[in-house]
Parts: sequence; C-alpha cells; structure tokens
Amino acid sequence: MNDQPKVSVYLFPQTWLGRLLSGLLAAALVVAGLFFLVFALIAGALIAAFLLARFWWGSRKARAQRDADVIEGTYTVEVESRERIRGPDADPSPPPRRPE
Repeated sequence: MNDQPKVSVYLFPQTWLGRLLSGLLAAALVVAGLFFLVFALIAGALIAAFLLARFWWGSRKARAQRDADVIEGTYTVEVESRERIRGPDADPSPPPRRPE
C-alpha cells in the first residue's frame, strides 16, 4: 500500500557536476567570509582609533584646564640689611634682648 517513492537526501553531492558546484559555492562562501572579516577588523580599528583620539583630546583639555590655575616662575630670597630696614640714620646698636 505504500506507493510513495522514497526520497533519498544526500549531504554530499553524488555527481561530478554537484561536487563542482558545491566546491564553487564553498569557495565563494570562504571569500565572502574573508571580506567580512577584513571589513569587521577595519571597522573595529577605526572605532578604537576614534575612541582613543577622543580620550586623548579630553585628557589634553583637562590637563590644560588644570594647569591654567598654576603660576610658574622662579624666585630668590634676598636678605635685607639692618640699615635698610631701620633706615640710614638709625642707631647701629643691636636691639635690646628680651629676658627669657
């Protein structure tokens, strides 16, 4: 009672034309996969470069803002003589000492 023909499904092609077409299809998929991989790597590198440039620019601005409040310079300490402090007509004797 079973008049339906059996359909055999093969995973691999059985004829030389089927093998040739499946080989070409596999090669095309490999080439497409490589193009996709290269595109993904380039896109990732561009995104990483953009993020690094943005981080560098922000840290540069923060550093400039931090350094804007700093006054840099050199200084020397000059000791003034007693004549200059008291004046030229003052008494040259030392001031009286305080008892301890």
